[in-house]
Amino acid sequence: MSKQYNLVADQYDMSFQLSPYRLHIEAYSVFNLVGDVTDQQVLELATGTGYYARAMRRQGAARVVGVDIADQMIEIGKMAEQAEPLGIEYHIQDVTQFKPDTLFDLALAVYLLHYAPTKEALFAMCKAIANDIRSGGRFVTYQLNPNISREPDYYLKEPGLILKVTEPTPVDGEPMPFSAKIGDMVMPEITAYRWDKETVDAALQAAGFTDIHWVQPQLSPAGAEQYGAETFAGYLRQPHAVLIECVKQ
Repeated sequence: MSKQYNLVADQYDMSFQLSPYRLHIEAYSVFNLVGDVTDQQVLELATGTGYYARAMRRQGAARVVGVDIADQMIEIGKMAEQAEPLGIEYHIQDVTQFKPDTLFDLALAVYLLHYAPTKEALFAMCKAIANDIRSGGRFVTYQLNPNISREPDYYLKEPGLILKVTEPTPVDGEPMPFSAKIGDMVMPEITAYRWDKETVDAALQAAGFTDIHWVQPQLSPAGAEQYGAETFAGYLRQPHAVLIECVKQ
């Protein structure tokens, strides 16, 4: 996975400027669900180049730590930190191996769970995340929709996703190679895995999470005004990714 994302590191932050979906659906929905982070200890797993980590810090989080396995992604995050010091700490590490020096109020992971290639890896990932969070703390994630469309090119217009569906009907844990088209750029292919909702719920519950809620993404009012709600209507009927919020026991 680190090699896959290292190939797209230079283009990752650019996607927030060039893709209306990323700002007006993904980021809007994530921030809306995360809510107020004032004075909270925040851990961002699969932080990438630190886009959300920087946003959490600017929104008043007391401490923000970003973890990602892709070293080139983290290097870009560190360059951003040098240009605008916010006090964000970055670690190049697999999330299952990360050992924090304190427990966090919130763990955020935008695109993480669906990179677990086996059920055992998914359960281990959820357990590791739970170990990073204090009792009563939250885990918020944005991940592959179990009910993702299997129609060819369904997501090509928005969010510019080229998805390869290899199975005629849904299979728990099936690989789903994809690439993203942003403007004239097509990013290198990355493989995600589509897990059934019941499997993800079981992994979270086994890790010690309760109050598990699946939340559909929404379009921001600004996005609707600028691009028209109809531009994203097809996508929002069957989004490729959805949000999950849960609480550590």
